[in-house]
Amino acid sequence: MLRSIRRLAWRLALLTFVVAAASASVVPAATAWANELVATDSAVTWSGTGGPIQFRVKLVPGKISLSDEVRLELEVEHDPSVVLEFPDLAAAWQEVGSPFRLLDRQQPLAQSRGTRSVTRQIYRLAPTRTGKLAVEPVLMGYTDRRGDSPPHRGIVESAPLSLTVTTVLPAEASDLSSLKPAAPPGDLAVPRTAAWLAYGSAAIGTLGLLCWIWRRFRRRPAERELTPRERAELALARLMGSELARKDVKAFYVELTGIVRRYIEQTKGLRAPEQTTEEFLQEATVARLFADDERRRLQEFLETADLVKYAALRPLSHDLADSVARAKAFMGLASWEAIA
Repeated sequence: MLRSIRRLAWRLALLTFVVAAASASVVPAATAWANELVATDSAVTWSGTGGPIQFRVKLVPGKISLSDEVRLELEVEHDPSVVLEFPDLAAAWQEVGSPFRLLDRQQPLAQSRGTRSVTRQIYRLAPTRTGKLAVEPVLMGYTDRRGDSPPHRGIVESAPLSLTVTTVLPAEASDLSSLKPAAPPGDLAVPRTAAWLAYGSAAIGTLGLLCWIWRRFRRRPAERELTPRERAELALARLMGSELARKDVKAFYVELTGIVRRYIEQTKGLRAPEQTTEEFLQEATVARLFADDERRRLQEFLETADLVKYAALRPLSHDLADSVARAKAFMGLASWEAIA
């Protein structure tokens, strides 16, 4: 009963965008038709058609452990004259108490598929508990402006998607109730003279150790605090000295962009690590933190990294080297002329 009430509240929150302007006509929410749900361990996919759009919702993978992440992809194929209204999933999930925590959101550039456009949004989610967890139905709104007739609005609703979240703990994990109480202390007959000798030796040893520590650190000069550029250079050297690029190129790009974002935070005062690429670039533009040419280079660097992290792009060796060179140049560790 409580779950039904929460789901109703979530849908009502998402349906607020159906209220049209005075000059536009309003139609009831469209029921998706010709829909299909496919669930495997590798992915859970729902696809359906409603009105002038084709809507696809995908969870990748379909089975994870509690320490893993899952990717939620929304893809809409539509006529260029159809205006989409993506829902605010973060607010909706907070309303219903979703079992997932939103880590990141990306919206790649729109693509073309024949005469139609393809618009996508990608969310990175982390589960908060184990079991069979459900993603509430997603409501995709649109405004159809095709032809000479007045524009009208509609909604396509996906089916609820679910995936299995397991734990890495073995099924036969120890139970605290099976532990036995500690045994009572036994009688130890220690001669009084031996006890005093042991106490005295321990005290002398402790005093000697404290004196050695004091003399050692009394002469130690105060360490100079590293500058943001020096910290970035050390972090980049550790990354390049590892084999992460060969073992997991996606993790390599996550760490590489993290070094650049931390450098920006320390030098510009912008909280770059907590923002998506789109949000960060927008705030940097409003605050005028970078020159136009510098901002363009940073945008190309971050968007290339996003393609590797979220769109499964496999970079070639020269692409990887170019990304590292761009990161160095942006942090002042190399010149842009060397890259060009």
